[in-house]
Amino acid sequence: MSTQRNGLCPCGSGQKYKKCCFYNDNSYEREQKRPADITPIFGEMEQEIQKAYDAAMSALYEDDLAGAKKIADALLNRHPSDHRVLFLQGVCGIKGNNFPEAITFFKKAIEVFPHLPEAFYNLANLYKVTLQFSNAIRSYRRVIVLDTNGGALGKKATEELAALEQMIRDNDNLSLDEYIQSEESYHQAYNYLMNKQYEMAIASFHKTVQVNTKHAPSYDYLAMAYCALGKNQKALAMLDKALSIDPNHAHALSNRRIISQLQEGQKFEIPLTTGRKYKKLDRENSPSF
Repeated sequence: MSTQRNGLCPCGSGQKYKKCCFYNDNSYEREQKRPADITPIFGEMEQEIQKAYDAAMSALYEDDLAGAKKIADALLNRHPSDHRVLFLQGVCGIKGNNFPEAITFFKKAIEVFPHLPEAFYNLANLYKVTLQFSNAIRSYRRVIVLDTNGGALGKKATEELAALEQMIRDNDNLSLDEYIQSEESYHQAYNYLMNKQYEMAIASFHKTVQVNTKHAPSYDYLAMAYCALGKNQKALAMLDKALSIDPNHAHALSNRRIISQLQEGQKFEIPLTTGRKYKKLDRENSPSF
């Protein structure tokens, strides 16, 4: 008995069959070979989307972002769940330097059609330039898995991943998997700190620096967690460690001035500041589409 498109995938992933293994077995091939007159509406829709998609991409190549966005928005209004329409919105986001929006749309495109190496490649480059290196690593790896026949994207992803690995090795002396591990524990620890779960934050930040001994921000935030518990001598020791790694770490310098004026046992919660650095994409290194 054949698996229905909207049924659960027999591979056990928990996803619908059409969003998982449908395109990897003969079901897709059989459906593609159906007579055209069985699904005339689908055929007309395909032509409409493809024609508009090609027109929008041509406009983008001619630097007509406004024209491309107009077409893309009209397509999105009519076909909000088509992976090509979502992909097109992502490309418009890249061209308009709206990286968060581009990331959102490429992720949506992948949710609809998870076998799209171009979307993963663009996501990887966006993650890289927004300094989300763990996500960039995962996305480049996914491109390599999907583009198994020695395609151009697979080769590019391999090169980008090698360059990223070398940068991480030079800066932190970590493998890619070690870097991902340290980043995961760091973000978990930061969330604990934001929620004033100081003991949990301390444990998670220590887990981070066990893997990445050169991670100055973790030592800085460890100091803040210790200070909130009144353990100011430990806080100062953490700040000294942060500053030995990065003597110009402005946040650690500021925290040291504050904590050095406190008595041991005196609790003080230093306000957290948040922010994300973005690097502007140039044409030479911009994501491919």
